[in-house]
Amino acid sequence: MTQINQVYTWYINEVLEQLGSTPACQVYLKGLGLLKFDAGLSIRNLAGFINGLQVSVSEFIDDSQPPRVTYSYLVNRHKLLVDAIYSFRERLAKLKSLGNINETYYINKLTRSEKLENQLNQIYESIQRIPEYQQKRTTERGQDFVWTDEQGSKPF
Repeated sequence: MTQINQVYTWYINEVLEQLGSTPACQVYLKGLGLLKFDAGLSIRNLAGFINGLQVSVSEFIDDSQPPRVTYSYLVNRHKLLVDAIYSFRERLAKLKSLGNINETYYINKLTRSEKLENQLNQIYESIQRIPEYQQKRTTERGQDFVWTDEQGSKPF
């Protein structure tokens, strides 16, 4: 029985890995059924993950309590969510090219994904402006908060 369980677990992990690397819209798992890409559910999940990241950033910035996440977690989570939005758009375009969704639905979901991407960009700016890490980044790149002639350019 454990060997059958190992084979099914390996098979499901392989299928999920392929789904993550290619813009597949549906996959048939023998004995388990057909898994289909649902754009509405995907948008809702992305929105929830983005809101969770926004809460984590605001808790990280808040000085009244110690942060529950690290700075690198925030940066990595942001990158994963941006990649997920691009993957969502690839799958949505594939569904449209196959004729599975109409033009209005496509434009609606594409517009919603653009709004989520804008929200992610605003979160990224908040992450980049975390004071202690901003100072560290500027000194690493030979910059300073005060502009000098050595930096080669002046602020606007």
